[in-house]
Amino acid sequence: MQQLEFKTEASMDNLPVMVDFIREKLLNFRIKKNQVIKTVLLAEDMLAQLIEHRADEKSQVIISLRHFLGKGSLVIKCRGSAFELEDTDMGLKELLNCPSDNDEDAVVRSIVRKNLQLTLSMEHVRTFNVIKITFDSSKYQQLIVTFSAMGLGLLTGFILKETLGSSACEYISENVFSTISTMFLNAIKMIVGPLIFFSVASSVAGMGDIKSLGRLGAKIFLMYLFTSILAILLAYGIFNIFPMGNTSLADLFEESSAEAAFLPSTMPISMWKVIQDIVPSNFLGAFTSSNMLQLLFLAFLLGIISTVIGDASQKIKGGLDIANIVFTKIAAVIMKTVPLAIFSSMAKLMLNLNPSAFTAMLQWIALNYISFISLAIMYGLLILFLAHKNPFIFYKKYFEPVTTAIAFNASAAALPSALKACRDKLGISSKVYSFSIPLGNTINMDGCCAMMLLTVLFFAKSFGIEISPGLLCSMMISIYLLSVGSPGVPMGALVCVSLLMTQAGIPKEALGLVIGLYPIVAMFMTGTNVLGDGAVTLIVANSEKLIDEKIYNGNI
Repeated sequence: MQQLEFKTEASMDNLPVMVDFIREKLLNFRIKKNQVIKTVLLAEDMLAQLIEHRADEKSQVIISLRHFLGKGSLVIKCRGSAFELEDTDMGLKELLNCPSDNDEDAVVRSIVRKNLQLTLSMEHVRTFNVIKITFDSSKYQQLIVTFSAMGLGLLTGFILKETLGSSACEYISENVFSTISTMFLNAIKMIVGPLIFFSVASSVAGMGDIKSLGRLGAKIFLMYLFTSILAILLAYGIFNIFPMGNTSLADLFEESSAEAAFLPSTMPISMWKVIQDIVPSNFLGAFTSSNMLQLLFLAFLLGIISTVIGDASQKIKGGLDIANIVFTKIAAVIMKTVPLAIFSSMAKLMLNLNPSAFTAMLQWIALNYISFISLAIMYGLLILFLAHKNPFIFYKKYFEPVTTAIAFNASAAALPSALKACRDKLGISSKVYSFSIPLGNTINMDGCCAMMLLTVLFFAKSFGIEISPGLLCSMMISIYLLSVGSPGVPMGALVCVSLLMTQAGIPKEALGLVIGLYPIVAMFMTGTNVLGDGAVTLIVANSEKLIDEKIYNGNI
């Protein structure tokens, strides 16, 4: 971490000296030139206002610069009278109607400040005006932090595993790393219900046109169905190109059967059950269980009703907007702890890795990874041909939600960052993403569909079992229904796979070989699911012309 400080007398004569100091030190931090220019421009404006409101001629300006892992901050303090920054929401209309040159300058500064894309905050603390400007010195900052946390976690887990005994490793895994990961996931579970509910209700209440809402919902659902069908067909094609199966797995079969016995033997494969459960029997129960379909139903109900109750509509809409802002801020605070949680999750994964099972199941792991990469390419092609947009921009700007999902093997953990990426980086209207992202989190399981089919085909080949065309078609239908209605529990997808294996005549106990290695595959399966949510959201938003092109094509 780099930290620098500079003090000088608060006077306009010293303004060039202060600006030069900030510019020079920012360049020393190896920050890109355009980022330096933006920061210096804003700092110069803030310094001028601090000097204007200084306590007396002897007041000093204190400038502090900090830089760590691609994130920087500039703090400027000066003793003086409290004041407020000028309104940053002024625009061209106000500029054209300015009554004086001074007002014109203020509006120009406001427009410049608004378009610099820097975070600016100000407070008055114990006679001091304190202004803080935060900036990203690298567009790959999130990538650096995420992979640093992953790498350090894996390295820490490896070192602990090599230097400590199994009992010590188990103790550290369960009492240190599991505690941190569980606390983070609990925080996500706590916030995800109200976050989704108020986000969707606020968007629906603001739409007004119920017909357009129905059309939008139908488009989103059909697009998710389309990508799931493509995922199943793609997985089948991949297995025909790479017909992998390891006959040596029979040697590990007996050893693994005890582990597989813990998986449930039955689960209903019924779309009607899924539809029936959309309507909750208890309003609060939908929040406590974080049932996405029920939350979406309640949010839509409240949003629609709020548009047709007359004079109270605006008050309800205002209340929904405020609640949405509050829970979005809470989610942002929770997401600040992501690097620590990723570190703990990766360290725990390394400590629990079984080397012998890993070697025997390498083909199964490789087969699934090939399918996940193919699905990611498929999403890019859909964006290119259906939305006519550069898919590489999408990959780059939607990277954070995907890595968060991978790190925690939980799509719910990526919900806050997915909503934020859609809004701030892809320029998608909240009318689309506030509904499509939560819905996709529930019914769009493209990676899961591919994994289930490939796992059944892999074990069928390993055990010499032939899958007939009729059985294959039946399994494909079952896979989609299971992916939508899969239980929201750890290894829920494996519960579904166990049913498919029974359907295909494969001993369910063979899944014991997968249980220890499932997290390695499930991480990227979840990341693929989240990537698909973003791709569908982008395609549907483009079809409705609800994308801000400047934001989508602009810098991160």
